[in-house]
Amino acid sequence: GKISKAKNKREKKPMPVVLPDDGCCHFCYTKDSSRALGELREVDGIIGHHNCLLFSSGLCQAGKNEEGLWGFLIPDIKKELSRGKRLRCTYCKLPGALVGCHEARCPCTYHYTCGIEAGCLMQYYDNFRSFCT
Repeated sequence: GKISKAKNKREKKPMPVVLPDDGCCHFCYTKDSSRALGELREVDGIIGHHNCLLFSSGLCQAGKNEEGLWGFLIPDIKKELSRGKRLRCTYCKLPGALVGCHEARCPCTYHYTCGIEAGCLMQYYDNFRSFCT
């Protein structure tokens, strides 16, 4: 007989998040706080640049600005960081590439910093979309 597809599928478990412990942003792995990256903040052990969070494809601001990091809630950030462990950067080839190209059918993902260095178009308004080069 046929095996039910539901029984055959493995339940996806979030990957454990291993965070750098040297004061680096958990999204781009740098300590830089340039204007392009925005302020670097730490809350509950999570460190991130404002723009790294704004451009992360799987994050939305579910809280008020004073909650979490600029309204991004800690459980949501941890889930996004876990998702990023499976995504390799188009430019540097390292994992954690949480910015996705918004062009239809484009599979490119990258770190915010790699996208900036590569000359990707970043839209700093509305839904904070990015388009690769």
